[in-house]
This record gives sequence, structure tokens and C-alpha cells, in this order.
Amino acid sequence: MSVNFVSALAAMPMLRYFGRRGLLIFTFLGCTISLILVAILHTFYTSESVLAVMVIFIVMFELGPGPIAWLYMSEVLNEKGIAMGTFINWTLTLIFSLFTTQLFNALGFNTFIVLAVTCGTGFIFVLLAVKETKDLSQTDLLNLYRPEEYKLSLRESTFTSNDDTASDLSTSMIKSSNMKGSIKKNQLD
Repeated sequence: MSVNFVSALAAMPMLRYFGRRGLLIFTFLGCTISLILVAILHTFYTSESVLAVMVIFIVMFELGPGPIAWLYMSEVLNEKGIAMGTFINWTLTLIFSLFTTQLFNALGFNTFIVLAVTCGTGFIFVLLAVKETKDLSQTDLLNLYRPEEYKLSLRESTFTSNDDTASDLSTSMIKSSNMKGSIKKNQLD
């Protein structure tokens, strides 16, 4: 438990330095390698060595895929996307927890190879599809995965980020245009 907590805390400053994508690449690779090592070490070495490598896996997971998945979703998805991502994440967690025992009964420690393939797939996905969000503005985040014809300008993104601000801005713009109209009308008289 304390390994999880300390690792998750360590992820915060590392995110500022390495960025989300860089940290995900490093940690998915670390998770993949540590799971392969667990499968190999179990057959040749003591349980202490397997435990040590499992601690490395936990550290890698808590530095990367554990917290960053939630952070990344909140940065690049709208509310419906976040809801779908959360649903998928928890559904897969439920499925994994329901069938882990059967998987270990059928495959033994080779189950860790299956899990390593899963982490390796995550590594490839991050390499090919995940874009960096470090130091991006709100507008850049909104436009990150949009096709060119649907990208928002800075002005449009202001209206999408906060409804209250949008209504305040539109009210002030109406007042401003009314003032300009009255000034022009006074100049004509």
C-alpha cells in the first residue's frame, strides 16, 4: 500500500518534467519488462526476487498508467468521453478481477506473459496514438484530436470552457456593440 502511495506522489513532479506521453512510454515499457521478468524468475529463482520485481511493476504502474490515464482523460475528453472512458476502465477492471483466478489456474505464472503483452500493447498505443499535453493551453487541448476543419479558435474555445463566462462575455459584447451603435448615431446627428 505504501509503495502505491509514494509512487503516485512521485508521479506529480515527474509529470511536469517528462510530460504525460514521455512518462507513459517509460512506465509501460517498465511494466512490460517487469511482468516478463516475473514469469521468468518464478521458474529459476526465489520468491524474494519475484517479489522485488513485482514491487518494480507496482512503482512503474503508479508512476504512469495508474494516475495518468485519469489525468489524460480529463484533459482531452469532454464529459461524455470521460464517462465512457471511466465505464470502460471499470468494466475491464471488473472482468479482470473476476477471471484472474481462472487465468492463473489455467496458465500458472505464464499469466504474467499475457499481462506483459497487454502492457506492451499499451506501450505501442502510446507511441502511435497518444499526443503530449504538457504545457498546452486550454484551446490547444480542445483542438488536440480534432480534425483541422473542426478546430476552435481562441475566441470560440472561451465560449466552450465555461458557460457562465460565455454568457458574461456575450452580454458584454452586446453592450459594447450597442455603445458603438449609439456613438455612431450621435456622430451622425
